[in-house]
Order: sequence, then C-alpha cells, then structure tokens
Amino acid sequence: MNAVPETVKLYTPRAGTEFIRDVTASEDASGVDVLQGLFRDDAGGRYFMPVNFQRERDRGADELTVTVTIKLAPSVRQLGKLSRSSGQPELLTIHNQTLAVTLPGGTGDLFKIGDADFPGL
Repeated sequence: MNAVPETVKLYTPRAGTEFIRDVTASEDASGVDVLQGLFRDDAGGRYFMPVNFQRERDRGADELTVTVTIKLAPSVRQLGKLSRSSGQPELLTIHNQTLAVTLPGGTGDLFKIGDADFPGL
C-alpha cells in the first residue's frame, strides 16, 4: 500500500458524502490502493469515481483487476455512468443499495448520482 499524502484523507464510512455509506475492495485485493474521488459540478450535480491504482511493469491491466463494492444510501436509486469503451452515458438502476464495480489496473469509472446527464455531452 502506498503512503497517504498529507493532503489526502483516508476513507471512513460516510466521510464527506451523504450518498456513499461504505467502500470495500475485493478480498483478494488486500494491500491494493483504491482512490474514491467525490465531485460536484457547477449545477450541483454529484459524482464519484473509484480508481484502481494497481500497476506493474510486467502485468497488463486485466491481470490487476479489482472489484470495488460501494454501499449507497437508500435515496440513491439510479446512477449515471460514463462508459469506458464508448464514452457514452449509461443509466443504471440500483438494487439493494449496492454497486459492484470491476476495475482493471490503473482505471476508474465516473458515476453521477440520480441521472446520466453529464455536462458537455
């Protein structure tokens, strides 16, 4: 695990957000760094982005895959997601207040709370 810079806060449940209750990485990913970014746009839209920080010189991204499970507040029923392959927005319906995101090494996914209306698209 990398040292945490002074300007970065370690995640604690419900830290800095009313819509994310918990974030965990898959069991086989102990010691893996996952960054959870939280954002707001100028119109008040709320976003989050889990990022898998794993990278190794002799292994490809698909060999360093991590599943991040995000427990969401009951108020979150839909999420927008930007497709990594097409760049187009997708609308996801949330069941059981849980989102599981599988991230190849060095990648992240951007999600928007409530809709798939991403600025600039």
